[in-house]
Amino acid sequence: MEGSAHRGAGTNFPDWIVMEGYDYYEAAADTVKIEDMTSDETNREILRQLKENDPDFDELWLCRNGRNPHRDYSPTNPLDLGWLAYFICKNTNLKVLHLRSDVFEGCSNSIQSFFTLNNNSSIQKLTFHHMDLWGHFP
Repeated sequence: MEGSAHRGAGTNFPDWIVMEGYDYYEAAADTVKIEDMTSDETNREILRQLKENDPDFDELWLCRNGRNPHRDYSPTNPLDLGWLAYFICKNTNLKVLHLRSDVFEGCSNSIQSFFTLNNNSSIQKLTFHHMDLWGHFP
């Protein structure tokens, strides 16, 4: 896994590659430090809260623009989104997940990968903002 934690970092964000599969994150989760999963400090704190199953962390916004610095995860590369999906999958306290279309601009394969990875059973409300769910972004 050495070196692969940063694959995709430094690429032009809208030109995403397809995220790694679930097995990649499962194998790397115990050996990769959260500091190496994302370069963004807010994203790191959110990953920590999800990983540690923080009972007070029950709502999350996933967006790139208009961030609330305490509850908005703003991925900077495909692995940022992949790690988020992995820890959401493992978390048992997250109740509400908000998704904005600006996160997925130009990366429809990542949308499919995100939902494939996200097998969380605690989420009670999933909201979509500024998305055409038939496959086209406004």
